[in-house]
Formats: sequence, C-alpha cells, structure tokens
Amino acid sequence: MTTGKKDKTANLKPFKPGQSGNPSGRPKVAKEFRERCREFMTETGFETLASIANSPRDRDRFRAIELIAGYALGKPKQGVELTGEEGGDINITIERV
Repeated sequence: MTTGKKDKTANLKPFKPGQSGNPSGRPKVAKEFRERCREFMTETGFETLASIANSPRDRDRFRAIELIAGYALGKPKQGVELTGEEGGDINITIERV
C-alpha cells in the first residue's frame, strides 16, 4: 500500500570503494576565513576582550569575539568521563530477543 509519498532514499547511490564524497576538499573560503580570524585575534582581539570584560553592556560584542576566537584558536576540548554506580565500572548486557 502506497501513501503517495516518494521514498527519499530511492535515488541515493553509495560511494564506490576509495571514492570521496567531497573530491574538491574543504572550500578555500573556510581556510581564508580562519586565517582572517587568527589575524584579528592577534592584532586587536585580545585588547577588545579586555575592554569588554570591564563593560557589562557589551554582550553582543563578547559573543562575536567568542565566535572569532573559536574559529581562530579552536574551541577548548571538554572531556567526558562515564562511570557506573558509585564510580564503578559500566556493565553492558546484550540480550538476543
């Protein structure tokens, strides 16, 4: 029984072994943008961050600097540690139904 809707995956074809889904690689614009962000952070970004820290009304400017710093320097890594009850091991049971 059909509902009149087409299957969205009907025309999709998997990549051949060794074939890339993006043969041209990352767009050059992304690299240029990252470089401009790095230049900004070395020239005026850190001074701007210092001045924003002393002004309570510069929320938008701070967010912009935060984004630029994220692109220029990378976002800090945040580790996640998983433990079981009371810090013990995690037990995983797989049952066949």
